[in-house]
Amino acid sequence: MNLELAANLILMGIVVLVAVSMIRFHKNEQYKGFNLIDLITDHAGKVSRPACMEVGSWLLASWGFIVLINQNRLTEWYMGAYIGAFVLRAAHAAYLAATTKKDGANGPGPGSQQ
Repeated sequence: MNLELAANLILMGIVVLVAVSMIRFHKNEQYKGFNLIDLITDHAGKVSRPACMEVGSWLLASWGFIVLINQNRLTEWYMGAYIGAFVLRAAHAAYLAATTKKDGANGPGPGSQQ
């Protein structure tokens, strides 16, 4: 068996182990705060386009990360972009949350009387 096949089989095993663990946590009553559906929904429980895009982007970028490692072609640029994309998104979300809370900075809500 060649080394690349062995590495891919080990990686597949790890992915299956993590997936099974996450599903078990999701179904376990002891971990009521852990819900996989929260990854793609908003606070109201509706499917959220930004959340779906973020999870999809993370999965795709992680897959690319692993492929580049397997091919021994991972660069600092990809590593920086991989980390930076999610750090910048979190920083932007924190900024938006902070500016929204300041004295109703976004104006009156929908349907309000002026």
